[in-house]
Amino acid sequence: MTRPIPQQFDSTLLKGSDDERLAHFSKKIVAHTHLSDASNLAKDNIEFAPAGEVVAVIGPTEVGTTVLGRSLWKYYQSFWPTPQETGPAASMVHSIGIQAPSSSGRIDERYWKRLLKLLLTKGGDILIDKKLYVPPTEFQLQHSIPPNLLGSQDIDTLQSATLAMLRARTTNVVIVNQAERLFPENDKAGCIRSQQMLRDLAAESQTRFVLVANYRILKTACVGGDFLQRNHMVHLRRYDHLDAEEWNDFNSTLDALLGNIPSLRRLERLSEDGARKFYMNSLGCIGTLKNTLNMGVSHSFRTKEKITEELLLRFGQPNVTAAKLAKEAIQGERMLMDTDAKDIERILDRNWTPDEDADSSTKAGFRAPAKESGRRQQNPVVRRIGERRPTRDPVGGGGPNARRA
Repeated sequence: MTRPIPQQFDSTLLKGSDDERLAHFSKKIVAHTHLSDASNLAKDNIEFAPAGEVVAVIGPTEVGTTVLGRSLWKYYQSFWPTPQETGPAASMVHSIGIQAPSSSGRIDERYWKRLLKLLLTKGGDILIDKKLYVPPTEFQLQHSIPPNLLGSQDIDTLQSATLAMLRARTTNVVIVNQAERLFPENDKAGCIRSQQMLRDLAAESQTRFVLVANYRILKTACVGGDFLQRNHMVHLRRYDHLDAEEWNDFNSTLDALLGNIPSLRRLERLSEDGARKFYMNSLGCIGTLKNTLNMGVSHSFRTKEKITEELLLRFGQPNVTAAKLAKEAIQGERMLMDTDAKDIERILDRNWTPDEDADSSTKAGFRAPAKESGRRQQNPVVRRIGERRPTRDPVGGGGPNARRA
């Protein structure tokens, strides 16, 4: 059995060149339920929490956390009203977005020097041997800075300069993408350093730091209860094919993406088997799905082949990679599973001993998630951590696949 894939793009796009049409599809972001819910919940956590807090946006690899982080950065660039000031101080940078520098698995002072210099660069305020002021309109530095001007500032000086910049620019949000790099699993001392630096920067500047990361950030012991869990966590999940409603949502998003391929040779019908193959290969992660479609469409535009299920699936990730990521996804979901209210009652009734926690930690530290009926378990209510019901309108302009939570 097959279903039709209706066209969802403006027909005038067909008059464009292959490069133009491919660029349109590559940049196309389709609103879908999980992205809308996570975006709204992230905004709730960022705005309603006290200034100086750390918010974590967490999800499996290629689920779309980077897309969400980028949209939050753009949203908060002009969200907060600018104080009525004149002169250089009136130039504000309310939102700064950076990508955590790559690391060799060790977080030392040199790593944080690189990160602080990156923050100063993106904020348009570089402290060197002398002060170099960069207007916010050029804060990505279109011109090069001679290496000798960067100097070799000590980390305390760079930290002080960063705090001064965040205050002067009235920066309310700093979004750090790929933040799992700040907490390598095998460098406990480095993880503690990252904890302390983030806490100090957030608290002293009264800036909200948003860590966008995959599940690997949860594997580090020192990132646990006293840091991320005591702050705000937002869980951007993959779609679960065992949940009928989520399966329908995934299919709606898949249809929307296929319907937005601006080509006369596009796929016009999709089989149930094809939809299931797309799901299994992407694990229900829309980012992975979009990457597969991007590569398949690029190939079709280059070779002039008709776009078929077989052609697109040819560019999916290898099964061995999908299997590895599937294991990580299940482990991450279990790590973010909330406990039952009855567990709290059992503990308070003194039917618990510390040995139980020690025993459970040797078994990965989590109990198996309870089966759910629909999207949420009805009685008792057991929610995944980071999935409270958001209070905002859907993200993405209220598209056909976006629904009010």
